[in-house]
Amino acid sequence: TSSWARIHFEGNGPYIIQDSVLSGQFYLRNAAQVDFNQQFVDFKELEIISNFTGSIDVTGAEIHTEVLDFQQMDSAQYTYIDDPETEIFVSSRLSIRDANRNFGQVSIARELSDNSLNPVSVFVSGQTNDSIRFQSLTVEPFMIVTIQSGLVLDTESLELNGTRTMPITLNAQTAGERASVSVASGIVEANNLDIKDIHAVGRATFNANNSLVGGGNS
Repeated sequence: TSSWARIHFEGNGPYIIQDSVLSGQFYLRNAAQVDFNQQFVDFKELEIISNFTGSIDVTGAEIHTEVLDFQQMDSAQYTYIDDPETEIFVSSRLSIRDANRNFGQVSIARELSDNSLNPVSVFVSGQTNDSIRFQSLTVEPFMIVTIQSGLVLDTESLELNGTRTMPITLNAQTAGERASVSVASGIVEANNLDIKDIHAVGRATFNANNSLVGGGNS
């Protein structure tokens, strides 16, 4: 395992990661080609800069990051889309700017090193996007998830399972201005939530069991 304070990939590459990586900040720029295939990576911040025109292969990778920040990614190439073996865990901020892509399997969860009994706050921002798409979206217990008002989280499957002592809080950034969660079909059985200003859309049936449902929901 390699540990670094900051890593920038700015040249063309290709760069092949052959071992697990721990890094404070990990930036991709220009036409860098980076291969995380089947690796474990743990970052403080994973940021794809707006001028990035390269490629990322994270097939089968397990990615943990406090901050995931993708900027203007229409020209970049990905191989993790819809890959059932790729997992992304975000513990502080998920920010997507003009990155109209499917972000695969994403979990909102506390850091691996966080063994506290305190709730953890995560902000989800679409910047210039109307929606962010996922193959699956999971929120783990005792997370406080604030979603940018007006943003739609569009996912094929959704898991929101808090516990009686560790509920999940889900709300919009601005009180009275809703954010939306969209699931196309099926039944979403959510448990132990505290919800406010969230609009459920799509054709799925949403059941919030043992939950505190505040104002502004629909």
